[in-house]
Amino acid sequence: MTSTRQRIDAEGRAYSVKDNPFLAATISVVPEVGERIAMRFGYPRVPGKTTRVPYFVDEAIKEAGFRVTSPFNMAAATLAYEPSVRLLTGNGPQAIDRQTARLRDILTDTAAVRATGVEHMNA
Repeated sequence: MTSTRQRIDAEGRAYSVKDNPFLAATISVVPEVGERIAMRFGYPRVPGKTTRVPYFVDEAIKEAGFRVTSPFNMAAATLAYEPSVRLLTGNGPQAIDRQTARLRDILTDTAAVRATGVEHMNA
């Protein structure tokens, strides 16, 4: 989501985006408890080295001004799609199959719109 807050200009300098259109989106993420479990059991341990980011993703995304959704059951796949910015998010690897199916629907609907010139309400 960093790229929604900053861009790189033609000279390679970073600049902040004002009126960020992606703030319209709800972002689906794994909740902090899921990250804590992954930290305990899923991250590699390298003595004397940090192997993960020093923050929780859901909190960082909220602090950036986005709405966040995550399921009570962190193993349940949760998707969030915002058609106005064409952003589809999922809450981790358990959501990949659902994201793929939803993306296929979105692209099929978009191709149908282009072919017919008719807009679909759920695209």
